[in-house]
Amino acid sequence: FDRTFLARPTQFPHPEIHESLLQIAREQLANLQLEDRVIREVMDCIIRQLPEGVPRLEDVAAELDMAPRTLQRRLSYINTNFKCLVDDARKEQSRKLIVDSSVGLLDISAELGFSDQSAFQKAFKRWFGKAPGRYRVSMQAVG
Repeated sequence: FDRTFLARPTQFPHPEIHESLLQIAREQLANLQLEDRVIREVMDCIIRQLPEGVPRLEDVAAELDMAPRTLQRRLSYINTNFKCLVDDARKEQSRKLIVDSSVGLLDISAELGFSDQSAFQKAFKRWFGKAPGRYRVSMQAVG
């Protein structure tokens, strides 16, 4: 919800309860911001490491200057895991790369750390419901 929601005056009859609820709302907002920051930092590391192959949790944790188990715990705390974030990072990057018709599918699959082009094509179809070539054509027709 929007931050301005917290600043709106209320018609609450009990100031103590009102203040407690505001404090809880502020804490939840801070937690959401922390979760977003952690996910973004991990995703950025994954994206940087993808051209070298599928990143390992240990390598991303090292880049973030933390123990692998600490990274696992943080991701678990925000209800995700490293494998899901790798998949999300690949999906995010594939969407960006596929619209550039000058970049071939083989190059995209290598950039995203896939072992071969067919593995990339299967993943892409799972993510977007159509083959990369068809998706690219449909995006060019829109733009």
